[in-house]
Amino acid sequence: MSWAAEQAAALDELAEAFGAEAEWLPFSGGSPLNHSVLFDSATRDFHLDAHGAGFDLSIPDADFVVTYPNDAFAGLKASVDAGHYEELSISVDGKPHGLYAVRQVKAVGDGSIYQAKLSAAQA
Repeated sequence: MSWAAEQAAALDELAEAFGAEAEWLPFSGGSPLNHSVLFDSATRDFHLDAHGAGFDLSIPDADFVVTYPNDAFAGLKASVDAGHYEELSISVDGKPHGLYAVRQVKAVGDGSIYQAKLSAAQA
């Protein structure tokens, strides 16, 4: 298993154990995609640091951020980069936590992991 695959697998394990569930209904249509993610907010913090590996996944407390394997929401980054409005619905411990607008998606490290910056969605 490559280093990138190991990192994605470790992220999946952490998200399953300590994370949240995110659902994305693509702007372009189609079926919703669901995946376990690490969800960081001012009220729910999770920091994953790997300084020796060349990346740091710690998040400032002021942002809402989800961290996930790059294949979890295929097309989300491209859609946001193209200027489309996208939303993620987040559930924590099986309870709805909120609906969030995706402001930016960036690759972390070698690109096997993505982070999406979020804002509370406008009603």
